[in-house]
Amino acid sequence: MRSLISNAVAIFRLQPAGGILASVGRNQYHSYNIPIIKTIDDETHVKIKLGIGKQVELRIRYPPRPESNSPIIIFLRRGIPTPTQCESHLKDLAVGANATAVEINYRLSTQNGYPLPIHMVLAGYDWTRANLARGIHTGYKGLRMTTKPSKIGVCGELAGGSLATMLALTECFYTPAELEPQGISALAVGNPILDWTALTPSFARRNAPQAGLFRKVRGFPGGANNESLSVNGLCDIREAFFSKAERYFDPFASPLLFFRTPSSEIPNQAATSTEESLLNGGPEDENFFLPPAKKRLSARKYPPAGSNLMLPWTRVVLGKDCEFKDQGVDLVELMRKSFRRSEVERTADAKPIVRRNFEVEEREGIGLWDEKHMLEIGQWFGEKLRKP
Repeated sequence: MRSLISNAVAIFRLQPAGGILASVGRNQYHSYNIPIIKTIDDETHVKIKLGIGKQVELRIRYPPRPESNSPIIIFLRRGIPTPTQCESHLKDLAVGANATAVEINYRLSTQNGYPLPIHMVLAGYDWTRANLARGIHTGYKGLRMTTKPSKIGVCGELAGGSLATMLALTECFYTPAELEPQGISALAVGNPILDWTALTPSFARRNAPQAGLFRKVRGFPGGANNESLSVNGLCDIREAFFSKAERYFDPFASPLLFFRTPSSEIPNQAATSTEESLLNGGPEDENFFLPPAKKRLSARKYPPAGSNLMLPWTRVVLGKDCEFKDQGVDLVELMRKSFRRSEVERTADAKPIVRRNFEVEEREGIGLWDEKHMLEIGQWFGEKLRKP
């Protein structure tokens, strides 16, 4: 939401200066250059220029049975190395929901760290909403005419789940009079990384996957290629993705921080050096390793009053063996509490109440999505995005 982001510093006064909130300006995402559009294997590919020397590519699959105002699903890939090769099931989403499926190919590596992925996702969303959702247009003799826009959902796993949650929480706006959705209406994420600040490296790398299990990917730290879904692997990736520690203390990077304060302080350089020393073998004195001091968590009111935000239908899929699955459980509980508070406020203001569900689903193992899961998630989107 434009007003939310432009006034972010005023809303989140506890956020550190110089973070992503200070650097994200939505007007910089709009490109006035003509995008490159081509069709490959029944997919439309769109390249949008983003700043100087940067661009983001969108892959678009249209619904197999076209209909008026068919929904739109934005898909964000996993973003980090995983055991399975295939990360994109765009066709499965389009078929399962009978919707337009759009993949935003954001970049995430040691050379393309935060906040660049956020910029790319927002740019792709802006283009999708402006060009595929069919909003307000000018009709006969310049009269303003309104067509009902297509409803939009967003989904993703792991780092893509983090970016999908960020997008859904900041773009779930609606028209106040009719409570008609104008932004993101539904969110589905798998094992999302929702709070980079809560990850603490373990001195003893317990339960680390064997070398060679995870596929190696260029642009990632070596250790992360072998154990990217362990806490230690994610800490390695965090150090590569964020040039400054305060950047992952920003809610646009760690979406759980929209609802609560972080559980720890921003580490200083000395603490970071100590952490790296421990990860590289640690000091001879084992008593030297001490866990970081924990802060008491404090709730934040989100969405903020007067923001015209309404939390979307939400489905969080978690693997029982995923080491950071608690973050997904926390997100759903915090969203439920926030929505109950919003219901009370809308009732007091005599505004209509729109129901939303916030679901948690656990699956065996790590719980990564495959073709079957993507078809199921597409069907879920098809149902939620067609509700009145």
